[in-house]
Amino acid sequence: MLQGEDQAFRSLVSKYQRIHFYAADPGAFDMLSEIKCIVQELNIPGRWALEGWALLNSSIPELELSPVEELIKTAEFGTCLFLGPQINFRRTRQILSLCQNVSIETVFVFDAWKNYKQHFVSPSENEIILPTKIVVPDEFAYQGVKKALSGTKNMENILILACHFAMMAACKRILARSGEWIGQQKRLLQVGDKRVIGVLLDPPQEQGMPYLGYDYVSTLKYITNFAQNNEIRDRIIVKPHPRHSFQELKNDEHIWKKEGVDIEIHNIPPEDLLAISDEVWGMTTIALVTALNLGKLVRSFQVGRTEIARDMSNPHIEPFVVA
Repeated sequence: MLQGEDQAFRSLVSKYQRIHFYAADPGAFDMLSEIKCIVQELNIPGRWALEGWALLNSSIPELELSPVEELIKTAEFGTCLFLGPQINFRRTRQILSLCQNVSIETVFVFDAWKNYKQHFVSPSENEIILPTKIVVPDEFAYQGVKKALSGTKNMENILILACHFAMMAACKRILARSGEWIGQQKRLLQVGDKRVIGVLLDPPQEQGMPYLGYDYVSTLKYITNFAQNNEIRDRIIVKPHPRHSFQELKNDEHIWKKEGVDIEIHNIPPEDLLAISDEVWGMTTIALVTALNLGKLVRSFQVGRTEIARDMSNPHIEPFVVA
């Protein structure tokens, strides 16, 4: 984060006497967790409200959790609610509306996921519910939000350009891993002298989401054919998305095995996989952008993608798309 952007964000945070955090999906939880650390450094109190995936998978102690409606209902003057993207756009608008009704300020923090308009505008477009501030991770997102919400007045006063807090923290942790540690991990995985290609999958398609023209199943099929046709003899380690059932994918591992292709479904932590990988493949995962920041080779497999999928793709990975 540039110094000016850091100051703008810290100035925003420091104006509040209490900051609560709401998350449901993995990306938002990771992003808000890093922001929570900044808030704690500034000695600003607050609690978590978790739903969905975040509630089931986080290690936040139950004593530190509250239902989001309760946090909103009991909020005092000077309280703000930070929240991030989730696939349930309707729930996001509902929470923003609840906060508006009781004059609680809200800060929506985007990660690398787009859907800039859907979080705030109903499908019929007869209702727009905006947060007090919108924090974006880079210039691409800044311009994307401005374009998506072009009919909104005073967008310049709502938007704050910051950084991708979770990605910056991940890069720092990955770069801190020693060569000895990486070598040990490769020995445990019995890689031998092979290069490692890490593959991080996108989540399974949820009902009601737009058709993209590809999914994780078609992508895995393409990857194995691609590796076989190009005589790639590296170890390919596939990391399922947190929303996948690891055991189901592991049980289907034989489907992806082809002669000459060394592929394995593995539940290795994402940052560990990025650290040991010489090359990183995926679909549209933010891990590809993280890998680029680490100086690694990347490929984004979006074979057969629709125009909707093209529009949803992250600009940072477009030069590396296999479509």
